[in-house]
Amino acid sequence: MHQYFNRLKIRASVLGNHQQKYIRIIEKYLDPLLENLENAGKLENIHLWKGTSRLSEEMDVILSVASTDEEKLHFLACYYSLQILHLNLRSIDILRLQLTGKSKGERFPVYKQFMLQAGKEFRVLTAAYMQKLIDFFSGSKSLPEFTILGVGSMAHQDDIDIGVIDDGCPTRVNLDKVVNKLRKEMFKNATELHFYLSEHVGSAFYTASIQEYKELLGKELQDFVIISEMLNAASILGSDRLFKKFKSEVTLRYHYRPRQDNKYHEGYLRGILGECRSFLLRKISETKLNPKDDALRMISILILSGKTIFRIYRRNRWDILSVLKRKDPDRKELYSNLEEALTFFEIFRHVYQLYVGLEEEIYLDDPIMIENMELVAQILGYQQMGAISAWDHLLIHYHEYVDFAKRTVSALLKDVTGHINSLSAFTNIAKSVKEQDPYRSYPGNIAIDFLKISKFFRGTKFWDDIIDALKDENSFALQHFVNDFKQLKPRLQNVLIEKYGIAFQQSLYTSITFLTLLAKNKNKLGCTKLIYSLNDAFIKNLWHKCVDPVPRMVRVFRWYPNLLNDFLATLTTNQQEKIALILKRDVWEPQQQKFKELLMSLCEIHINTSHYFKRFFTRTVSKHPNYLQYLKDTASLQQIAKGMLGTIDSITDYFEQKMQLNSYHDLEFLRVGLEAIQGAPFDQINEQFTEFSDNYLQILFDICKQEVDKQRGGPIPTRDLIAIYATGGHAREQAFDDDWDLIVLLNEKDKDLREYCNRIIAMMNSEIISRGTMPHYRFADHFGYYVTLVDDLDELFSSNDPEVFIDKSQILSARMIVGSTKFQKDFEERIIRPHIYNNCRQYARQMIKELKSRHRDAAKYKDENIDIKEGIGGLRDIEFLLLIYKAKYNLREPLNWKLVKKISEIEPDHREKITKLKEHSDFLKRLRDLYRLTVSADDVLQTDQLDTVAQIMKYKRDKEKTRVDKLIEEYNKRSKEVSQIVDSFLQDMKGC
Repeated sequence: MHQYFNRLKIRASVLGNHQQKYIRIIEKYLDPLLENLENAGKLENIHLWKGTSRLSEEMDVILSVASTDEEKLHFLACYYSLQILHLNLRSIDILRLQLTGKSKGERFPVYKQFMLQAGKEFRVLTAAYMQKLIDFFSGSKSLPEFTILGVGSMAHQDDIDIGVIDDGCPTRVNLDKVVNKLRKEMFKNATELHFYLSEHVGSAFYTASIQEYKELLGKELQDFVIISEMLNAASILGSDRLFKKFKSEVTLRYHYRPRQDNKYHEGYLRGILGECRSFLLRKISETKLNPKDDALRMISILILSGKTIFRIYRRNRWDILSVLKRKDPDRKELYSNLEEALTFFEIFRHVYQLYVGLEEEIYLDDPIMIENMELVAQILGYQQMGAISAWDHLLIHYHEYVDFAKRTVSALLKDVTGHINSLSAFTNIAKSVKEQDPYRSYPGNIAIDFLKISKFFRGTKFWDDIIDALKDENSFALQHFVNDFKQLKPRLQNVLIEKYGIAFQQSLYTSITFLTLLAKNKNKLGCTKLIYSLNDAFIKNLWHKCVDPVPRMVRVFRWYPNLLNDFLATLTTNQQEKIALILKRDVWEPQQQKFKELLMSLCEIHINTSHYFKRFFTRTVSKHPNYLQYLKDTASLQQIAKGMLGTIDSITDYFEQKMQLNSYHDLEFLRVGLEAIQGAPFDQINEQFTEFSDNYLQILFDICKQEVDKQRGGPIPTRDLIAIYATGGHAREQAFDDDWDLIVLLNEKDKDLREYCNRIIAMMNSEIISRGTMPHYRFADHFGYYVTLVDDLDELFSSNDPEVFIDKSQILSARMIVGSTKFQKDFEERIIRPHIYNNCRQYARQMIKELKSRHRDAAKYKDENIDIKEGIGGLRDIEFLLLIYKAKYNLREPLNWKLVKKISEIEPDHREKITKLKEHSDFLKRLRDLYRLTVSADDVLQTDQLDTVAQIMKYKRDKEKTRVDKLIEEYNKRSKEVSQIVDSFLQDMKGC
């Protein structure tokens, strides 16, 4: 006999480690079993080395040859171990035979038949073994009428999900003890039993009566897993009468019953569809597979929903799908797709568990796992093709079937939602309050009644149909909700708000959607106070009563980032800060931690950034909510922006070009702003901001010019006679100016050409304004056109107007954005050199006079706030000084570090002072930039608003001073020193 056992061991050695326990059991008990069978003359009656259909009879023989109770259990375990190994090896042999030569499309009937047969044979074997164990453990004890139900997948051998139903008589205590012993024996020698159903119902540990189920489920829905397992139940052993009674009195209530009360059916569907949506939104991991969570759970949910809607009493999921195709022929193709996906994932999981392990997660970065999965792929009929392994092919199909399953489930989910709409009590309320007063037909208070009805559905997460009804622009349901709320007495309003706050914790997605909807319509609905109170109640209960608030909030953010962003935008700063405080609680799962940090960053943006910054942030994430995942990954945002910029050339439609260019501008503003807030180097911020702003203006000019050409039927040759210059902050290559100072010049008197250029600039002007940046055209007030003629500029500068030096300063500081080198050279020779360089002495005197006048005026006013631009020692002082130097030495560099470097080379004796000016200028600009991003786009900084700025600039508080105190102290010290440096330069500078 041992040669047969050795053959079995060799064959079973390829199975997973968990299957090897059967070999160890056989090794331990085979010899005494054989000896006893031979001594009793019954060896020929037992199939030890092959499968058999006489399992129950042969187990009786096994029991009869054992001399002690202990031997009975050992011999049964040995026999079961032999049969389970024969079953698994035989089924795989048949599978591989039937898959020989089959293409991908031809495999699925084989897969399906294999799973059905494997499930049937495993159920027969385990049922026989469990029956013998129950008979053995019960002995002469009296047991109640009972039935043991299988409530899980028939074929899976990781565990057996069961429920034990008894008749409730006093002897049930004996049954509970027997089942406990059964559990231990199955765990030790066979497959673990899982009692999820019975554990949550009744007073006994392992059994429950029909009456206990009815008492538990009569008041509210309870756990949807319990209900799903009940609906999935099939009798393994025991009383068929009791099982039929259980179905009649307990599970049938969850099936759809036309023209009757369907609240149990509706509630069950709401519960499982909420879970289904969660799985639909779940992204497959890059490092591991989980067939249950990736696909099987949502597939099973849709099958069970169809089972209850069409009142199907089959248990097997393939059988249910077969009936659904017949009863619901319009969706036959979808059911066939669902069947194909179910078959693929079921056989994938089954073969994996036979040959690799019982764990649900398959880690793709484990070399041993990859080697094992190659065997799984080969068993499923895949082959190596060239350098591509069988496992590679299977892995590709796995991902394809996940997408395939999601598309199919998503389509069917819409139909189930429609079914819920057709029978829901909430839908009836929504319909009866759709009309405006006095035509509404609903007599009650919907704010109260909605809460009352929803109590039964506690725990459900699927309320899309209700939200859709409230969103309906042709319905007055939302207005009636608010009006009914406001009609209540204040005390009752407060009670109701608190109850809603508690109810909101059941489904965070639905609650946040509802609160955001109310807040966005608060002015129209007149519910500002109400929405504030409801948000407060939501946050209070999120803090004190919600289970796992951070993982749940993170989950909503991960799946609906734009919703969370919109919700945060509707909250007061105090409420936003409370949400941020809740998010400081720990989470342990790495992926959750990643999204928690992103959500905290989003909160920080809402709490600590200015309206100026939020304009660009909101515009960007409203169009592209998926960009929220890159709040801490600006390199990815930059790459996306480059892609946007690159696609503009391939777009031919003007309006699409504009939209793409505007999106590029807003995204780049957001990216550079985030980097500034995160502490990126100052020079880097300026450089990147200038680059994308220049790109925007250059491309905008080009596409507007093309559109004007198209509108007028052809272009007018400009012969490089037009140029656009930036002045102000953009000319100095500074970031975050809240306006653009532009000078548009035309070196030609042709009237038609000027009108043509004016149309281009007018079109540009509209687009620039739409970005929230105000353009200023320096000489438009002088001459009445966007476009200034060089001749007119020459005439203006030749006048004796004492204030013209201000205009000269604009020209001197200007930087060309659009135009040719030839234009720049001609413009310099025609305007800058004769009117500024050659009259440097006069220009310098006027600038010095203006500067001193500003200082006298500033000295008259004492203000605790900081005037970054016009204050003594501020940016204007440094700018004026650099302009004088630029005129003095005929320098072409813009007013930034390049010019400072040039001046230091020309006047090395002043290098130290000039360097200090540069450092102070950078300090002031960074201070202003951060204030604009976090508070407001002003040049006068409110000192009581500087805490966030000081924190970003890394000032730290101590026992004596706050970080703001330290920031102000450094500002005062620097400004005083710079004022003295500027004065010293002005004293030395008698002229050019």
